[in-house]
Amino acid sequence: MLGRNRVPYQLVAVVALLIIPIGIFGRFFVQQSNKDIAFAQKEIAGVEYLEALMPILADLADNRTPEKSLVDEFKEAAQRHDSAMLSQDESARLLDLLVKPQTGSGIEKARRLITRIGDQSNLILDPDLDSYYLMDAVLLRLPEIVEMSGQLAESERPGFDLQSLARFEIARMGLVHSFAAAYEANVDGSLKTRLGAAGHHFDQHLIAAAGEWRSRPAKASSTTQTVNMAALQFWNNAATELKRLLRTRIDGFSKRLFTALAIGIGVATAALLLAISILKHVLSRLDDRIVYLAHRDLLTGLFNRSSISEEIQKAIALAGKSGGQVAIHLIDLDRFKWINDAFGHHAGDEVIKEMGTRLQSLAANNCAVGRLGGDEFIVVQTGIRDVQDALTLGESICAVMRQPFEIDDQPIRTSSSIGIALWPRHADNEASLMKCADIALYKAKGAGKNRPLAFTSMFADELHAKNVIESAVRDAVDEDAFSLAFQPLFDVTGQQLKGFEALLRLDGYDGKPISPAVFVPIAEQLNLISKIGAWVIGRACGVAALWPQPLNVSVNLSPEQFRCPGISQVIAAALDASGLEPHRLEVEITEGMLLDNSEAVMAELRAIKALGVSIAMDDFGTGYSSLSYLLRFPFNKLKIDRSLLKDAADDNAEVRNVLETIVTLGHKLHMLVVAEGVETQLQAKLLNDLACDEIQGFLFGRPMPETDVAALILNTFQRQIFAAPATDSTSAYRHVQAG
Repeated sequence: MLGRNRVPYQLVAVVALLIIPIGIFGRFFVQQSNKDIAFAQKEIAGVEYLEALMPILADLADNRTPEKSLVDEFKEAAQRHDSAMLSQDESARLLDLLVKPQTGSGIEKARRLITRIGDQSNLILDPDLDSYYLMDAVLLRLPEIVEMSGQLAESERPGFDLQSLARFEIARMGLVHSFAAAYEANVDGSLKTRLGAAGHHFDQHLIAAAGEWRSRPAKASSTTQTVNMAALQFWNNAATELKRLLRTRIDGFSKRLFTALAIGIGVATAALLLAISILKHVLSRLDDRIVYLAHRDLLTGLFNRSSISEEIQKAIALAGKSGGQVAIHLIDLDRFKWINDAFGHHAGDEVIKEMGTRLQSLAANNCAVGRLGGDEFIVVQTGIRDVQDALTLGESICAVMRQPFEIDDQPIRTSSSIGIALWPRHADNEASLMKCADIALYKAKGAGKNRPLAFTSMFADELHAKNVIESAVRDAVDEDAFSLAFQPLFDVTGQQLKGFEALLRLDGYDGKPISPAVFVPIAEQLNLISKIGAWVIGRACGVAALWPQPLNVSVNLSPEQFRCPGISQVIAAALDASGLEPHRLEVEITEGMLLDNSEAVMAELRAIKALGVSIAMDDFGTGYSSLSYLLRFPFNKLKIDRSLLKDAADDNAEVRNVLETIVTLGHKLHMLVVAEGVETQLQAKLLNDLACDEIQGFLFGRPMPETDVAALILNTFQRQIFAAPATDSTSAYRHVQAG
C-alpha cells in the first residue's frame, strides 16, 4: 500500500542510524566529563579541608593545645567538605580527637589524625599524574614530616631517637620524590616554575633541621618549631598550586564538554532538519491516503463514526430546506460473538467486510453507509416520505443479511437486527436521533432479533421505566432496602396453620411496590440475584426461628442461584446463623431450573437435602418433562400451579381429573401435595375431596409483612385451642407457649 514511499523511509532510517551512535557517544562523553569535573571538585574540597587541619597538626606536633579558633575553623571546613574528604562518621571521630581529652602526647594525637586521614581519605582520585603526585605529597608526605618532627622534639639527651630521625629522612625523600614526579608529569612546566623554588627552599630547611637534630639534639624543640613553620608556609604554596591545577583542569573539562555538546546539538539539529524534510516529502505523498483513512473505516472502506456523523448533519440540513425526512438505520449483526468464538476472529473480520459490501451494494444514491465499530453499522437514508419507506429498506437489509456468508468455503448463517428513527418525526437533532434508533435496536433484539423496528415513544418510556427499576434494584442491594412478605400455608381443611412462604418485595422510589415478576428478571440480568437470594434465605430463616414449632418457612430459589456452585453452602450458613432447625426450612424450585445443566443442579439439590432441608417442585403441571425429574430426584413436596385451579368447578371433569392425577401421583411417590392460588370455597372443597394435603391462596391469607405474622400465628393457635376437645386444650396451649 505504501511501497512507493520505501526510499524516503530508508533515508529516514539512515538519518536515525547516524543520530543514534552520535547520541550514544555524546552521552558517554558527557558522563565521563562530568565525572572528571566531579573528581577535580572533590579534590579541591579536600585541599581546603586540609588547609584548616594543617595548623592544628603543627600545634599538636609541638605539643601545644590547638587554639579554639583553629578548631572552630576546622569544624566549619569539615561541615562543608566532609563528604569529599572523609565519611561523616570519620569526620565526627576526627573532631572528637580535637575537642575531647585524649591520652598520650600531642605527637600521638597528630599521629592518630594523620593515620585516620591516610586510611579513610576519599581523595587522590584525579587521573592526571601531576595533581596526583602533588596531592600525595601534601596529603600524606607533608603531614608525616610534621609528625616526625614532633617526635624528634620529644627526644632529649640522653638516648636521642635516631630511629625517628631516620624515618624523618625517609619521609623527606618521599616528599622530594613526589614533587619531582609531579613536576615531570606537568605538561606545560608551570608547576615547577611556580612551586619549584618554594619546594627547594623547604627541602633545604628539612636538611638543615636534620643536621641540627644530629649535632644539637638538645635544641630539638626549637628546630621542630622551625620545621613546622616552614611546613605550614610550604603547605600554603603547594595548596595554592594544587587548587590552580585542579581549577584549570575543571575549566578544560567544561570547555571540552561544551564543545562536545555544541557539536552534538549541531549534528542532531542537522539530522533532525533532514528528517523533517524527508517526512514532509513522505507526508505530501501520503496526504490523499491520510485524508481517506481519516474519513473511512479501515476494514470495510465505509464511512467511519466521525464521517457518518457529518453525513447525518448534511442530510438533516438538506431535508430541512426541502421539507423531507431522514431515517437512520442502526444495524447489529446477530450472533456475531458466536461467529468469533466458533470460527475465529479472522472469520469475524471476513463477515464484517462482506456485510459492508452487501450494505454498500444495497444502498441507493440517497443512502450513506458507515461502520460504527465491531459489528455495528449505520445507513443514513434520505428522500423518504414516511416510516414505511424506512421499514421497507430495513426489511431488504434483513433479507440480504440472512443470506449465508461463505468464509473459507464454509457457509455461516446469521441475521441482523435494525433500529430505525426518523428526523424530524422522532428527534430534532443528530444526538437524539441516534438515541432513538439505539432504543429501537434494543427493542428489536429483545423481540427476537432478525427484524427491523421503528422507534415509538412507548419504547423510550419502557426503557426509562426499566432503567428506573434497575437503579432501584441496585440501590436496594446496596442499602438493604428489600423486605419479605409471608403468605400462610394451611392444611386442606383450612384450620391448621402449617407455615409460611417468604416472598421478596421491593418498593420503588415513589413508594409503590414493584412486582417481583418485573424486578426479579432485571436482578437476574444484573447478576445480582445470587446476592439477593442469599439475603432472602438468611432473613427468612432468622424470622422463622422465632416462630413456634412445627411452623416452617419456604423460600423460592432462582435458576441463576444455581449457575455458580455454592447455594447449599449459603443455606447451611443461614441455618447456622439463625439457629433454625433444617427440617423447618423448605426451598422451592421450578422445572425450568432443571432444564439448564441439570446434573450440576441435581448435585446441589442433593447437598441441600443432605442438610435436612425439604425440597418442593413449584408450579407443577406447567412444564413438559416434570415426570422424569420426579423420578430422578426424590422431592418432598409438589406444588400444583395456580393456573390449573382457575377453571375448577363441579362440572369441569377435565380439570378434576388432572388435579386428581397429580394428587395421586404425589402420594404414590410419597410426597405432600400443595395447591396454590386457592381463592374460592369451591376450589377448597374440590381439593379437600381429592385428599390434597395443603392449600395456599387469598382465601386463607394474603402475603403479609413480618410484623403481622405473629398476630396470625396467635389467632390461629387460639382458634385451634378453643375448637379442640377440653382434654386437648391444655396440651395445645402448652404447645403454643413452648413455641
